[in-house]
Amino acid sequence: MRTLLLSLTLILSTFLQAQSATKPGQRVQVADLSLAIPGKDSTATAAPEFFYAFEAGDAVMLDNTMDDASGTNDLLVSTYPAGIEVHHDRAVPSLSIQKFTIKERGIYRFTLSSNHAAARNALVKVWRNPASAATQEFNSNVVWKKIYTTEQVCEQQAYFVNSATKISGRTRTGLPLTLPPNTVEWYYRFSASREQADIDRVSNNGSLISELVGGLLTGGVSWLVSGLGGVITQPPGADYCDIYLMEPKNYHGFINDGQFTNIVDGTRLNYMSGNVRVTCCPTGQYYLGLQNNEIAHGVHVFLDVVAITAVEDWAMEVN
Repeated sequence: MRTLLLSLTLILSTFLQAQSATKPGQRVQVADLSLAIPGKDSTATAAPEFFYAFEAGDAVMLDNTMDDASGTNDLLVSTYPAGIEVHHDRAVPSLSIQKFTIKERGIYRFTLSSNHAAARNALVKVWRNPASAATQEFNSNVVWKKIYTTEQVCEQQAYFVNSATKISGRTRTGLPLTLPPNTVEWYYRFSASREQADIDRVSNNGSLISELVGGLLTGGVSWLVSGLGGVITQPPGADYCDIYLMEPKNYHGFINDGQFTNIVDGTRLNYMSGNVRVTCCPTGQYYLGLQNNEIAHGVHVFLDVVAITAVEDWAMEVN
């Protein structure tokens, strides 16, 4: 009997949750704005823009009231940042109600301009009607913030660097790097071993970029202060190799066994393996030069290079 009651309670709870999820949500006010709209002939002030986030299925309603009913307005609503038009009315009068439905969750840009010669003021109210009660608490606010992302600088690389006594082949080689725009710091993953199988295992056991993405999501901006090295995997290594960070003008001297100058911050000597954080050189082109000092044995080397970039932009505010 007790088992039957528990089963019925579970079924009823599941039914009520399903009913709640499919029940339409209640109207929520998103904005109540007072905007100065420049006249059509004015070039001194741009048309006002405002940004809000909406959930898929939201029915959006906008109330536009002007202090001067002369002329009409142009209302454009588009996705951000893609700029795909979702609603456009080129002759919006005062005391106008605009309605449209959101297809995809995201940020939307509202632009309101005037077709009237003189500047006017507008009172604009925006509401959202959620498609269901499940999205009732969706946060429509957006914030202007610095957004950090990761970008693969180049494909993962594997090299064989000859020993110092090898008659043919080079004991030095290098990887050219071009850092993406807005780089704030970058990492390279390095592993050296005489055995090709060791390098293959490093290559097959995950990627640096996926671990850095996870670190940013977990620790966020606060972890960038001390670096993300503590949250990414230490790659294995069995043998030593030198790795030099240098500007392109020094690469010719390096690769031809001549004189060159390296950048200390990104250089590691007698290095087996690790994740190296570079903060000194966030822009431009560089080389990672590899040198094997071992007299009798060549060495296999693995390299993976990922940049962390930052731009300021609108972002959805998390509840």
